[in-house]
Amino acid sequence: MNIIAIIQARTGSERLKGKVLKKLGNHNLLYYVITRCKKSNLLQDVIVATSSKKEDDAIEDFALSMGVNVFRGSEKDVLQRYVDAAKQYHADPIVRITADCPLIDPKIIDDLINLYIKDPSDYTFIEGYPIGSGCAEIMSYSSLVHALTDTTPNDTYYREHVMTYLTDHPEIFKVNIDKAPEIYSKKKYRLCVDEQADLELVRIICDHFLPDAYFSLSDIVSFLEAHSGLENINKHVKQKYYEPVNKVKY
Repeated sequence: MNIIAIIQARTGSERLKGKVLKKLGNHNLLYYVITRCKKSNLLQDVIVATSSKKEDDAIEDFALSMGVNVFRGSEKDVLQRYVDAAKQYHADPIVRITADCPLIDPKIIDDLINLYIKDPSDYTFIEGYPIGSGCAEIMSYSSLVHALTDTTPNDTYYREHVMTYLTDHPEIFKVNIDKAPEIYSKKKYRLCVDEQADLELVRIICDHFLPDAYFSLSDIVSFLEAHSGLENINKHVKQKYYEPVNKVKY
């Protein structure tokens, strides 16, 4: 196995343009994502997959400045981008990370990888963590190639959202979805960055822990519990969920 995290990142976000390079702590969002992924004990490499658009040159430049390899491909056909990136860097399995999750917890990444090693599946995920802290998914390279082969660029739902063809077809793929510990699944904190209000909350958290860029989900929960009301800053932000085309229940 060559377990590699592929971080998808672009500046053309619809709700908060350029968010992945916006200031966070003493750095920016992408710095936190890369730094925290590198804290994983089980990842063998971390790469950034961005688009080939000129506006994403800044993402490539920043990732390279951190010593991280970069792959550039289609902006909208993210599935194709992942398959091509995985092929170039011989990634199998692939841990999918999105650059709007600067508080991704490397321990959860390692728990996910251990789950995959124990029970190899086409798609593995641990659901129930606060949004943004445990948003890591692991997929086999062959399953992504299968998804790419079974779809066309016109299947925009499947091509834009990398894992949806796998999770929507458990009759074809082995899908393994585990549950987060109850102590975390009861927490309704929103720790990803989609809108300005999300960025405001995450900035408060990161500023509190400066100069450290790594602090655990447990640390974050303790901080928010000690500062009741902070979670209301972005409580109104609606999370975009991927609605299975076939309405399959797991």
